[in-house]
Amino acid sequence: MSRFRASLMALVAAGAVAVATCAGAAPARRGPRVAAGPDAQFLQQAAELGTAEIAMGRLGRQRALRAEVAQFGDMMVHDHSQGNQELMQLARSERIPVVRRIPPEEAAMQARLARLSGPRFDQLYMEHMVNGHFKAVRLFQREARNGRDPEVRAWAERQLPVLQEHLNIALGLAQNVRADAQPGGMPGGH
Repeated sequence: MSRFRASLMALVAAGAVAVATCAGAAPARRGPRVAAGPDAQFLQQAAELGTAEIAMGRLGRQRALRAEVAQFGDMMVHDHSQGNQELMQLARSERIPVVRRIPPEEAAMQARLARLSGPRFDQLYMEHMVNGHFKAVRLFQREARNGRDPEVRAWAERQLPVLQEHLNIALGLAQNVRADAQPGGMPGGH
């Protein structure tokens, strides 16, 4: 969308709110709106993590030396695409604006990984997957315990087992990749 078109749409929206406010009417709402609350922040963080995992998964399946690491990348693309699709549907139904973007630190790691190949790629990729999934599990656990919006909290609870499974698989793969990198280790999982 052009900047002009975006500016025009923003002006039209602002004008509609101003007219409704001047007329003494509250802007029309459909359902809860927690756009600035902790549940909205959680959804934004979850969308960013999921978007980053999809991008990293694609990179993993392209650049991995070990078949298991490439398969893990495939799983990341599949599972996080599905999770992000559910997240976006939930955000729309709850009227919470969410932007799918990759956080700068994830983009930097992706650029770093894109320059690697072979065993070094596998090792760094799997270490990053372990760290990222520890972070994701903590984030989703916190929302599942403390979320205010019941729909958002329930979605976080449903996603937790998937993230925990990813973490467990990533831990095992990272250990295997590290063992292969040790002197006398057998690269490629042979």
